[in-house]
Amino acid sequence: MKKLTETRWKKTKRMMTVPVETFHSLEFPKIIDIVNSLSLTPYSKKYLNNIKFSSDKDVVIRSLQEVQQMKEAILYDDALPFTTIEDLRPLLEKLTPEESFLEVNEIVFLKHHLALLQEVEAYFSKRKEKYKFLHFYSAGIADFSSLI
Repeated sequence: MKKLTETRWKKTKRMMTVPVETFHSLEFPKIIDIVNSLSLTPYSKKYLNNIKFSSDKDVVIRSLQEVQQMKEAILYDDALPFTTIEDLRPLLEKLTPEESFLEVNEIVFLKHHLALLQEVEAYFSKRKEKYKFLHFYSAGIADFSSLI
Protein backbone atom coordinates (compact mmCIF):
# COMPACT_ATOMS: atom_id res chain seq x y z
CA MET A 1 0.00 0.00 0.00
CA LYS A 2 1.56 3.27 -1.02
CA LYS A 3 1.75 6.14 1.41
CA LEU A 4 -0.56 9.08 0.80
CA THR A 5 1.21 12.33 0.14
CA GLU A 6 0.08 15.72 1.39
CA THR A 7 -1.10 16.66 -2.10
CA ARG A 8 -3.62 13.81 -2.06
CA TRP A 9 -5.44 15.24 0.96
CA LYS A 10 -8.03 17.99 0.89
CA LYS A 11 -9.29 20.31 3.57
CA THR A 12 -12.29 22.61 3.31
CA LYS A 13 -14.27 24.60 5.85
CA ARG A 14 -16.97 21.91 5.84
CA MET A 15 -14.69 18.93 6.20
CA MET A 16 -11.89 17.56 8.22
CA THR A 17 -8.80 16.36 6.38
CA VAL A 18 -9.71 13.33 4.26
CA PRO A 19 -8.18 11.60 1.28
CA VAL A 20 -9.12 13.44 -1.92
CA GLU A 21 -10.38 10.20 -3.45
CA THR A 22 -12.90 9.74 -0.62
CA PHE A 23 -13.92 13.38 -0.75
CA HIS A 24 -14.65 13.18 -4.49
CA SER A 25 -16.22 9.74 -4.59
CA LEU A 26 -18.73 10.60 -1.84
CA GLU A 27 -19.51 14.02 -3.34
CA PHE A 28 -20.01 15.40 0.15
CA PRO A 29 -20.16 19.09 -0.87
CA LYS A 30 -22.71 18.24 -3.57
CA ILE A 31 -24.91 16.46 -1.03
CA ILE A 32 -24.69 19.43 1.34
CA ASP A 33 -25.59 21.81 -1.50
CA ILE A 34 -28.64 19.72 -2.47
CA VAL A 35 -29.91 19.52 1.10
CA ASN A 36 -29.11 23.20 1.60
CA SER A 37 -31.27 24.09 -1.41
CA LEU A 38 -34.21 22.51 0.46
CA SER A 39 -33.57 24.47 3.65
CA LEU A 40 -36.38 26.67 4.84
CA THR A 41 -34.57 28.97 7.25
CA PRO A 42 -31.28 30.84 7.42
CA TYR A 43 -30.48 28.86 10.58
CA SER A 44 -30.76 25.52 8.76
CA LYS A 45 -28.55 26.82 5.95
CA LYS A 46 -25.97 27.97 8.51
CA TYR A 47 -26.15 24.59 10.26
CA LEU A 48 -25.66 22.69 7.01
CA ASN A 49 -22.74 24.89 5.98
CA ASN A 50 -21.01 23.99 9.23
CA ILE A 51 -21.45 20.23 8.94
CA LYS A 52 -18.14 18.45 9.00
CA PHE A 53 -17.26 15.34 7.07
CA SER A 54 -16.53 12.60 9.57
CA SER A 55 -14.38 9.53 9.22
CA ASP A 56 -15.32 8.51 12.78
CA LYS A 57 -17.29 5.30 12.38
CA ASP A 58 -19.34 5.86 15.57
CA VAL A 59 -20.36 9.38 14.52
CA VAL A 60 -21.39 8.18 11.07
CA ILE A 61 -23.39 5.24 12.46
CA ARG A 62 -25.19 7.46 14.98
CA SER A 63 -25.99 10.06 12.32
CA LEU A 64 -27.41 7.38 10.03
CA GLN A 65 -29.52 6.02 12.90
CA GLU A 66 -30.90 9.51 13.57
CA VAL A 67 -31.86 9.93 9.92
CA GLN A 68 -33.37 6.42 9.84
CA GLN A 69 -35.46 7.15 12.93
CA MET A 70 -36.85 10.35 11.43
CA LYS A 71 -37.57 8.58 8.15
CA GLU A 72 -39.45 5.83 10.01
CA ALA A 73 -41.41 8.37 12.04
CA ILE A 74 -42.44 10.21 8.88
CA LEU A 75 -43.26 7.15 6.78
CA TYR A 76 -44.65 4.61 9.24
CA ASP A 77 -45.81 6.24 12.46
CA ASP A 78 -48.66 8.55 13.36
CA ALA A 79 -48.44 11.93 11.68
CA LEU A 80 -45.92 14.28 13.23
CA PRO A 81 -47.63 17.22 14.96
CA PHE A 82 -46.40 19.69 12.35
CA THR A 83 -45.97 20.07 8.62
CA THR A 84 -43.38 22.81 8.92
CA ILE A 85 -41.66 24.65 11.73
CA GLU A 86 -40.61 28.24 11.42
CA ASP A 87 -37.42 29.62 12.88
CA LEU A 88 -38.56 31.66 15.87
CA ARG A 89 -35.21 33.29 16.57
CA PRO A 90 -35.84 36.47 14.56
CA LEU A 91 -39.07 37.00 16.47
CA LEU A 92 -37.44 36.28 19.82
CA GLU A 93 -34.50 38.54 18.97
CA LYS A 94 -37.01 41.32 18.39
CA LEU A 95 -37.78 41.06 22.12
CA THR A 96 -34.16 41.49 23.17
CA PRO A 97 -34.09 45.29 23.47
CA GLU A 98 -35.62 46.50 26.69
CA GLU A 99 -39.16 47.87 26.33
CA SER A 100 -39.67 46.15 22.96
CA PHE A 101 -42.95 44.49 22.08
CA LEU A 102 -44.62 42.16 19.61
CA GLU A 103 -47.63 42.91 17.47
CA VAL A 104 -50.76 40.82 18.12
CA ASN A 105 -50.23 38.69 14.99
CA GLU A 106 -46.64 37.99 16.12
CA ILE A 107 -47.84 36.88 19.55
CA VAL A 108 -50.40 34.53 17.96
CA PHE A 109 -47.69 33.17 15.65
CA LEU A 110 -45.31 32.64 18.58
CA LYS A 111 -48.01 30.99 20.71
CA HIS A 112 -48.88 28.59 17.87
CA HIS A 113 -45.26 27.55 17.37
CA LEU A 114 -44.53 27.17 21.07
CA ALA A 115 -47.55 24.87 21.29
CA LEU A 116 -46.14 22.89 18.35
CA LEU A 117 -42.87 22.44 20.23
CA GLN A 118 -44.81 21.03 23.18
CA GLU A 119 -46.57 18.61 20.83
CA VAL A 120 -43.27 17.52 19.25
CA GLU A 121 -41.75 16.89 22.66
CA ALA A 122 -44.83 14.87 23.73
CA TYR A 123 -44.83 12.91 20.43
CA PHE A 124 -41.25 11.70 20.85
CA SER A 125 -41.61 11.26 24.60
CA LYS A 126 -44.41 8.74 23.98
CA ARG A 127 -42.13 6.93 21.52
CA LYS A 128 -38.83 7.24 23.39
CA GLU A 129 -38.01 3.54 23.11
CA LYS A 130 -38.65 3.48 19.37
CA TYR A 131 -36.94 6.79 18.54
CA LYS A 132 -34.33 7.19 21.27
CA PHE A 133 -32.20 9.73 19.39
CA LEU A 134 -35.16 11.87 18.37
CA HIS A 135 -36.47 11.72 21.93
CA PHE A 136 -33.07 12.84 23.18
CA TYR A 137 -33.05 15.86 20.84
CA SER A 138 -36.64 16.82 21.53
CA ALA A 139 -36.47 16.50 25.32
CA GLY A 140 -36.68 19.95 26.85
CA ILE A 141 -37.57 21.86 23.69
CA ALA A 142 -40.83 22.92 25.32
CA ASP A 143 -39.13 24.43 28.36
CA PHE A 144 -40.05 28.08 28.06
CA SER A 145 -38.88 29.16 31.50
CA SER A 146 -36.33 31.50 29.90
CA LEU A 147 -39.18 33.42 28.25
CA ILE A 148 -40.88 34.15 31.56
